Order: sequence, then structure tokens, then C-alpha cells
Amino acid sequence: MSDKNFEEKLKKHWREEADSIPVPDSLHPAKIEEMIDKKMEFPKKRTHKKLYAGITAAAACLALLIAGTAYYFNTGRQSEKGTPVANSKQTTSDRHEFVGNTSYSEIYSLIQKYHDKQSMSDIAAEDSASTGAKSSTGAEDTTATPDYSETDLQVKDVMEGDIVKTDGSFIYTMLNNNNCAKIRIYSVEGKTIELVKQFTLKKRWVEELYLENSKLIILSSDSIEDNSNATCGVADDCITLNETTYIDIYDVSTPQNAKKIKSLSQSGIYKTSRFTNGYLYSFSSHLIMGECKNEKEISEYIPSVNGKTMKENKIQKIVDDPVNSYVVMTSVNLAKPDNFSDTAAVLSDYTTYYMSTSHLYLANTIYEQFLWNSSTKTAISKFEYKDGAFSYLTTKKVKGQINDSYYMHEYKGNFAFVYTDWRNETSTNGICILDKNMNTLGKIDNLGNDETIYASYYIGSMAYFVTYRQTDPVFAVDISNPKKPVVKAKLKLPGFSSYLHSFGENQLIGVGMAGGDDDKVKISLFALGENGSVTEQTKLLLPKYSETEAGSNHKSVFIDEERKLVGFATIADTTLRYKLYHFDGTEFKQVLNVPIKKMSNTRGIRIGNYFYVVDNAKKIHAYDMQTWK
Repeated sequence: MSDKNFEEKLKKHWREEADSIPVPDSLHPAKIEEMIDKKMEFPKKRTHKKLYAGITAAAACLALLIAGTAYYFNTGRQSEKGTPVANSKQTTSDRHEFVGNTSYSEIYSLIQKYHDKQSMSDIAAEDSASTGAKSSTGAEDTTATPDYSETDLQVKDVMEGDIVKTDGSFIYTMLNNNNCAKIRIYSVEGKTIELVKQFTLKKRWVEELYLENSKLIILSSDSIEDNSNATCGVADDCITLNETTYIDIYDVSTPQNAKKIKSLSQSGIYKTSRFTNGYLYSFSSHLIMGECKNEKEISEYIPSVNGKTMKENKIQKIVDDPVNSYVVMTSVNLAKPDNFSDTAAVLSDYTTYYMSTSHLYLANTIYEQFLWNSSTKTAISKFEYKDGAFSYLTTKKVKGQINDSYYMHEYKGNFAFVYTDWRNETSTNGICILDKNMNTLGKIDNLGNDETIYASYYIGSMAYFVTYRQTDPVFAVDISNPKKPVVKAKLKLPGFSSYLHSFGENQLIGVGMAGGDDDKVKISLFALGENGSVTEQTKLLLPKYSETEAGSNHKSVFIDEERKLVGFATIADTTLRYKLYHFDGTEFKQVLNVPIKKMSNTRGIRIGNYFYVVDNAKKIHAYDMQTWK
């Protein structure tokens, strides 16, 4: 037998063997990162000891599989083409509610298959252990009618939540503290600031706020691990991580007398939300750990809304693969918030969400490896939504990894995204455009070899994105002809921008790091030419050993394109400050340098001619924008 034939037979054998023992979803890097982030953010709130024990066992199992010369895993087998599930496509034109395509029995079977295979991995892990074995779609028209700043939007008219909101007369804030959250409402007039209302949400962790139509929407979560019958050290009991996302709606037509009018809930960890055309859309991730032994106990493996188990016809199965998690989607009409307008659950584990004015795109990274060959792909599921109703359209698998919602953009009915393609410890980047049916129209590969995308921003038909390894290539790609996207510019600079945003006509601002050994925050202003060219017009370096949250949370950055202002919280050594800069046409000049207590709790907002630094953990600082005092 030739060496080539032997190798092919060996590959086939290991594919067949290893495919029956998939590494659990909980071991994927994105899942581990999410769990670590949650553990760090809520050290006193979330204590899933058994969950982390399972991760340790799965990691040992992975080591054993590698030691056995091969491993292969794939979290989904969606087709390379758009693949609508039979009889699942609906229309929302007449405000029909979501209709799923599966049954409790089928769901139970998929979850059992997942945990049956995981149990095999756990046994191997025990034996092995005993032997030692994170851009953006620009909301193009940023001119707001009210004379105050609002939360920065990725898509025009699709509102997003944040930790601070204002209506121009009042400022609404939240602060999580141990096992409760405080909501504070301040009246503001110039430098006069008065606390007019305060209330506490017990055993809640507030995620975000909305202020719409004289109603305050509070999105919060709670965590209780339900495994009362679990056997110590054995992950064979059904554990539903009873993370619950709450939606509390308050009437604040008179803020001093804010009154709760409705409280709604859905299973799962809060992921994100949007508000558009009078409806709030909320998304959570519901995870089932361990084997569920009784199929009749549907509450053990089916998510709930408002405390009631979801019906079969509200659950969507994307593929037939074993699975142990859902995305729970709900909508509520703020004019009539007595109940959810529509609910849906999707059997999958999506990590990245993008919402246009009519469609929802959910992306999930797929890690594939066999022997020495590894790669990443992404499954993108497309939904339509209208007047609070969801409908599933199709799913497509594409190459590469989409790490952020700001890497995605819907333009003239098509869907564009930038991605990093990891293969065998090397990487390259690209951009791809799909049509309304999720079929490929055009793409460009091999941009920024051995580099990773750090930021992306779209302005109309132009896509701008930054890759980084040692230098900072800023790519400008024209997607006006979706079948033939064209690279218009590639600007190489030291360091990188992890945040991009439009900064007025023909300008783009970037916030990131300067590179080198002293870790300086860098602000770059780019001039955008009519021919697609990109040049660095000016830059500003902050003190060495400084950091910001700009790259991980775009809402932490204040941008006023008309007044040429950019602000964000920073830390240098151990000193926390909120810094605001003004671009005078030539350079950036610092106008504010305000001490703050916590970087992640701080926002900058403008009301009329006054600027407010809202430090939720401490106080609100007010400054006259004429004198900056």
C-alpha cells in the first residue's frame, strides 16, 4: 500500500471515530471566553462550580484526543449554500407570529445525543487525568433633532441600550452593587443636578437601560444553579442553568413618580437587545448542562417565557446535530406591554448578533480540526422581523470567523461582512457580500496575511477595517458593485485602532494602541478621499501604559461629529480619568480630564451647551462647553 493511500485511509478512519466524540460546545474558545468574562464580571453573583468542573474534564478529554494523534469537531454542518429548513419559512407581512419546526421529543433526543457523546469524553478525561494527561455599521445620518446626545447606534433608527440614558431634562443611571442594583433619576439644568428618584432591584444585575416614549426599560438578569439531585463529581444529571433575563418597564412620564407597569422574563443569560418602530427585541442564551433523564420533565430542557415553558411550535431547529443550548428571542410592544408580542427559541449557540431595520443575523463560529489541519467557519442564520414578529429564513456556512456585530453590514438588500480565516495557526482576512438569499455575490480574500481584524466600520458602500500584527493596515473596500468589491486603499501605520467611527464628512476616527513597549492609547484621524484613499490626517498619543474600553465596548466612546468631540474613560498605571478631546481642524486638544471611580461605569453625554461626565459609581460632573469649567 502506498504512503498516500495509507494516509487517506488513516484520515478516513479517524474522521469516523472522532466524529462520534465531539468536543462539547462549552470547550470552544468563544464559549470559554464568555464564561471567564461572566466569572470576572460577576464574582459574587454567579458560582456554577459544576459547570467549571465540566470544562476541566472536557479540556482533559481534548488533551487525550490530541495525544491519540487526531481529533475532529464541528459544531454545525450547515450547507455552504443558503439552506432554509423545510416548511420553516414564514412571512411577517401580516404580523404572523413565529412558527417553529420541531417537537419536544426531537429536542430531547438532540440534547441527549449531545450529552451521551459528552459522557464518553468525560470518561476518557477521568482516565487521562489519572495519568497526568472581540467595528461597525455606521448610522449614516447622525443628526439628532433633540438637543442632547443619544447612545451611539450601529444602524440608523435601530436603538440600543446602555448604562446611562437622557431625555434632555433628566439623566437615568444604574449601578450594580453586590446582590442588587440601584436605579437613579436626576433632574439636570445646566450645572444644577438633583436626585429626584431612586429605587433598588433586589437580586438583580442590570445589563442595560432604554428610555423610549416616556418609559424606562430595565434589562437585568439573575442566576441560580438548579442541580439539587446532582451527584458530586459526576456530570450525568440534568442541570438547567436558570439564568433569567428580566424586562421591567416603568412609566416615567413624571420621573419623580416613576412606577413599574410591567415585568416580563425569559430564560437565559442576557446577550443583547434592540428597540425599533415601537418594539423592544431581546435575546438571551439558555444552556442545558448534563443529561436529562426524564423526557416528560420538559421544563428541564425547554426554555420558558414569563415562567411558562415554551410550546413546541415556538422552537426552531437549524440542523440535526446534537446541541445543548438555545437562543431565546422575544419582542414586546411598548405601547401595549402587557405581554410579549412574539417569542421564539433557536437550537444553537450564536455568539454574534446584527440587526438591520428589517433583518436579524445570528452568527456562530465553527471550529474544525483533523490531524494537523484546522480551520474556522461561521454559520450565519438570517431572520426577518416586522411589527414584533420573527420568521426564520435561512442559514449559510461561510469560511472564517466574525468576531463582532460591527463586522457586519446590510446594504441595499445585500449582506456584507469582514472575517478572519484561521487555518493551521496562520490567518488571513477578507470581505464577502451575500445576496438576500444568502448566496455569495462577491468576495476578496487574503487581506492582511498573518494578521487579525481589530475594528471595522461601514459608511454607505465603503467598508473600512483594521488588521494588526506589527503594523496597522487600514483597508478601504468599495462594495457598491457587490459582485466585484474593490480594495481602494491600504494604509500601514504603527500600532492599531480597535475602534472606528465616522467623524464628519470625509473623516474617520480611530481609537486604539500606538504599539511598542510603552502601551500608549492612540487617537487617529483619517481623511477619506473621493477616490477611496485613506490618509492619517493627525494623531494623538496618551500617556504610556494607558488603556481604554473603546475596543471592547463602542458605547463607552462619546462621539460628536458636528462639534468634533471624542471622549472616553482611561486608566494609566492606576489612575482613572475621563478624557474629552476637541479637534480644532489641525490637532486634538484635551478639554476635560475628570477623575472617576470606575472605567466601565462611566459615560459622557451632552445636553444643550453642557457636558456631563456620568460616573455611576460616584457622581455626575457638569461642565459649561463654552468655558469647559
